[in-house]
Amino acid sequence: MSEGLEEFREKLCGCEISIKRKGKGKKVLFLHGGRGAPVWLPFMEELSNKFELYVPEHPGYGQSDTPEWLDKMEDLGYFYLELIEHFKMQDIHLVGSSIGGWIAAEMCIRNTNKIKSLVLAAPAGLSLQRQYGLDPFISTDDEFTRNAFYDQKLAEGMINQEVDEAAMDLILKNKTTGARLTWKPRIYSPQMEKWLFRIRIPTLIISGSHDNICPLEQSKLFNKKIEGSQLAIIENCGHLPHVEKKDEYCDLITNFIME
Repeated sequence: MSEGLEEFREKLCGCEISIKRKGKGKKVLFLHGGRGAPVWLPFMEELSNKFELYVPEHPGYGQSDTPEWLDKMEDLGYFYLELIEHFKMQDIHLVGSSIGGWIAAEMCIRNTNKIKSLVLAAPAGLSLQRQYGLDPFISTDDEFTRNAFYDQKLAEGMINQEVDEAAMDLILKNKTTGARLTWKPRIYSPQMEKWLFRIRIPTLIISGSHDNICPLEQSKLFNKKIEGSQLAIIENCGHLPHVEKKDEYCDLITNFIME
């Protein structure tokens, strides 16, 4: 375990969730993608060296409870707005990856009073994903992993990792929740695009140049719809820039927050 890393459980909205926290300074809330946040990853360590980083596991994912009220991505948006209130946070820097970006956008459409800035990394949630991106519900795990990476050596290394029974149980739990939230309409919100203009805080959108899951065209659409937002394209990178291009990813976020 990383020195100084706190792992704890917190109950709100009738749901107990698992949270990791480390670091000092400006508060950063990171919302993970569909594969969850079961472990403290190197990019988290790097960001926690500069900021106070919070990494919760979404309701329905990982070690967190699955509440009865969880039906749509909008529910998670409201939940995290409640979490910010619960911890009495101010001037939060919000970072969302993939479906975490979708959740973050849903939050900021509704209320940014306590959110200082927004980073959407390979964000999901718009209709271009279903047109151009891989459908995770009809692809195998190996197909998904190969499409998630530009560097196929990294993909094969991930595929060849041994997964124990406990980890497999969490993977299946995450997939079940993902299906519950995004099966129909398939991995997008018919309503979100038209309301993105309500996001009026500093926003950075990060996309890999070769993202086959949430394609670059979708990040460009977020950039177009969120007035004043910045788009950073990481070359030779797929859907997981925090893994594949960790240093560039962390530098982009750090420089943006510190501006």
